Order: sequence, then structure tokens, then C-alpha cells
Amino acid sequence: MVNDRLENLFEKFIAKRTSPSETEELMELIAEIENEEQVNELFQKSWNDFNSVDPPFTRLKSRKVFEQILLQIKPVKIIKLWPRIVAAASVLFFLSFGSYFMLQKYTLQHAKENAEAISPGQNKAILTLSNGTQVILSGAYTGKIAVQGIITVNKTANGQVIYTGANTTTSAAMFNTISTSKGGQYRLTLSDGTNVWLNAASSIKYPTMFTGKDRLVELTGEAYFEVAHNKAMPFRVKTATQVVEVLGTHFDVNAYSDESVTKTTLLEGSVKVTHNNEQRMLLPGEQSVLSSDAFNVAQANIEEAVAWKNGYFRFNNASLPVILRQFSRWYDINVIYDQSMNDQYFTGKITRSANLARVLQILEKGGIKYKVDGKQLTILDDK
Repeated sequence: MVNDRLENLFEKFIAKRTSPSETEELMELIAEIENEEQVNELFQKSWNDFNSVDPPFTRLKSRKVFEQILLQIKPVKIIKLWPRIVAAASVLFFLSFGSYFMLQKYTLQHAKENAEAISPGQNKAILTLSNGTQVILSGAYTGKIAVQGIITVNKTANGQVIYTGANTTTSAAMFNTISTSKGGQYRLTLSDGTNVWLNAASSIKYPTMFTGKDRLVELTGEAYFEVAHNKAMPFRVKTATQVVEVLGTHFDVNAYSDESVTKTTLLEGSVKVTHNNEQRMLLPGEQSVLSSDAFNVAQANIEEAVAWKNGYFRFNNASLPVILRQFSRWYDINVIYDQSMNDQYFTGKITRSANLARVLQILEKGGIKYKVDGKQLTILDDK
């Protein structure tokens, strides 16, 4: 005779929806001799559903683990049912974990499908002219996009803004700003011939032509500079916390407000980094690291520092938060993770042209699981 209550509680347990009292009731129903045939059928059905899950719990392991749990839960009440209830409960424990692994397997597959739908960033930005007019820098349009005094602003076919015209001290400078959002990057050539690569979620403010004693630009976020040499007019990059001064050189400045440090990495030439009244001189291959309580110079990992400019993510024992912030900027996503995972570190390299699912493989190799819901990436803590 079929016990509907037994079947109902059994299905709820597998779905992880039973209350503590319902779980206890289910174990007692399983322990009753008259329900043995129905219990065996329910176990067999669940076992068949679970059999393909990887990695499976063995019957012996599930029984031993659950026996240890039962020793701590109401021993007086269950002692008279011990032999049968332990056997039944251990199978339930096994099935419970089986359903957990099946759910995890489904969740991971679902997360990968969602992540595959999130495309990488593109060459896109907004140009704000001196009069406040904004020009969206995306799409196929090329050619002249604006005139700023005696300077012409052009957009090339490969997605680059170029300022052309003679610099002169007799004309008043106009200031432009190029800003990238999350999921964008852009390249521009300033009127002096300096090339600038702007990373995601960054902005640079600059004069349309350089006048006076120096060439000053203001940066938020990250940019790579190849500065045209001009000994008579030093090139300066100003951020919220420092000023970098050069004559002609190649260097990267990472000054995101959500990072705990500001990094300046030198590839060629020499630069002087100034913070308040402190100065640091950098030689090729060196990096200044400015935090709230220190201002140091150390040998740099050049490949890692400029990987973004060369089209890659490159991590060398990088912490999980640092990696997730880069993913957030480039894929225009929100990221949620537990602060207890801050001490996990990863090493890897992958193209920035890949979709989100592919780059997350770096974390998967380190045992990280995740789910993706729309534009939100949640890192799962399995501890």
C-alpha cells in the first residue's frame, strides 16, 4: 500500500524543502517495516537519477558521515530505531548530497551559458569638446569630427582620435576630455604626437594644443603613454594622488579610485613621480607604488602591467579582488563575492577578446565556482 505522506516527504527532502520536524518524520516513516517496499522503490529511483553525477558519494562514506551526525541529534528518541534509521538516514544523506551535486552541476552549466553571452569590451568612448558638446566615438564613421580653434580632430578607420595642427603659443588652448565607460577602451594621438591608450572606466583631460612651459594632462583610471620627445616642454600626467613628469618615454599609469595603490610602470626612458613633496625617479623596468601609507619603487612585471594595452589579461599571483575588478571594468558587469576570499591568488594569461565564460576559466582552475545572472557575476564561497 502506497503511503502518500512518505512519498511527499521524500520528494520534499530531495528538493531540500523539508523542515527539521518533517525530516525527522520522514526518517521514522522509513524505519517502519510496512513501508519497506515503497522505501526501496524511492531509493532506487533516486539512486538512478544520481548515478551519473560526478563526483559521487559512496554508500559507505555517506553512512559513516551521517552516523556521526546522528550521534549528536536526539539520541534518546531515535535509539529504538537505530539499526534501521541509521541505514535509511545514511541513504537520505547520500541522496541529499546527490541532489546537491546535481544542482551544482546544473548551476555551473547555466552560469557558463550566461557568461558566454557576455561579450568583451570594445573600442568606444565619449569625446567632450571644449564647448560641452559630446561626440560618441563608436561605429564606422571616420574623418573629421570636430574643429577646435586651429586644431582638427579626426577619427580613423581603426578607431583612433588624432589631433592635427600646429602648436602655437599665440592661441588660447581649448580642453577636451575622452572618457571610456566600463566595457570600453580607446586610443588617441595628441597634437604633439604623443600616443595614449585609455583603458576601461577611465578618462583623460588634455589641451587641444600645448602651450606654455609643459604639456599637462589629467588622468583618472588607467592609460599607457608613448610620449613624443620635447626637452623644452616636459610632459606631465596628473592623477588624484601624484604627478608623473617625463620628456619622452613609454610608461603606464594605473590610478583607479577603487584600487588601494597607484602604480606607475616605466618601459623606456626615465620619469619622475611626485606625491606631495616626495619624489621618486624610475628607470626602465621599475614601478612606483603609492598607497595611503607608503611610496616605494620596485622592479616591475612589465608584461603584467601593460597586458591590457596589448589585448590580454595577465595575472601573476594576483589576488581575487584585483582580478574581479579588472573583469568588472572590461565586461561591464557587477561582481559580488565574500571578503573571506580576498586571500586567494591566481596566475594566468588570456586574451581580452574572449567572452566572460572563457576568462573565468582562470578562476575555475583554482576551484572557484560562480553564477551569472544578467550582468551580475556572483562568486560562490564553498567553504
